[in-house]
Amino acid sequence: MAERQVKNGGDENGEVSAETEKRDVITLFFDGVSNNDASADEELDPKYLRDIVVSFMTAGRDTTTAALSWFFYTLTQHPEAEAKIRQELASKIPELVDGTISSPSMAQANELVYLEAVVKETLRLNPAVPSNIREALRDVVLCDGTVVKAGEAVSWSSYSMGRMPHVWGPDAKEFKPERWIDATTGKLVAVSPLKFTLFNAGPRVCLGAKLAMMEIKITAASVLSKFHLTAVPGQKITYRLSLSLAMKDGFKVKVGKATAA
Repeated sequence: MAERQVKNGGDENGEVSAETEKRDVITLFFDGVSNNDASADEELDPKYLRDIVVSFMTAGRDTTTAALSWFFYTLTQHPEAEAKIRQELASKIPELVDGTISSPSMAQANELVYLEAVVKETLRLNPAVPSNIREALRDVVLCDGTVVKAGEAVSWSSYSMGRMPHVWGPDAKEFKPERWIDATTGKLVAVSPLKFTLFNAGPRVCLGAKLAMMEIKITAASVLSKFHLTAVPGQKITYRLSLSLAMKDGFKVKVGKATAA
């Protein structure tokens, strides 16, 4: 399928419907490549383009799965957070709780401030992508005086940074969703991507960051409005370190009906 996408320039059937104004990320990528002056006079390697398409299609799958697994596990350890999420759902999207609708719209999901705070706090402590690495294209001197030569690799651990007191304060290891909410305005706090590095920063920021957050919030709201998940006793929850921070043996739960907030 990826090779077919490349052959047809991003459209699986090789056609662009006049009524199709909604463009997917893969098609937009091909548009960008086509309009790039630097690549206008050279033909890009089909294998390279195929690998890019595969990355687009798979990058969000495992990471979103891992994020949701840690999110639901976290709620079993912090029932007070689950209760507050249900209160927010009942207050802001009552039609979701009473079954009038099965899932929130994107506009409704954007109103779920506390839910997003819990998601971000979960990802701070258990980032879906625990570490990353980049290669320097030129010599550079970092703000602390460290010299990085062109061609050298620089790696960082979002997992470790999320637990560092000098980054997040003395309560860095505590689960505290309120750190993401402005106590005065009740709105989400804007945190620098250089501090919360889950989605990278600068020109290499994750293209699917907003989509991933929206998927997680809509899924979480849809599940929690109807069900209560309880961890099956006797499990040892730990991670399997890979490109994503997946749970080693999964997370087994008992599913019950959600109680009124």
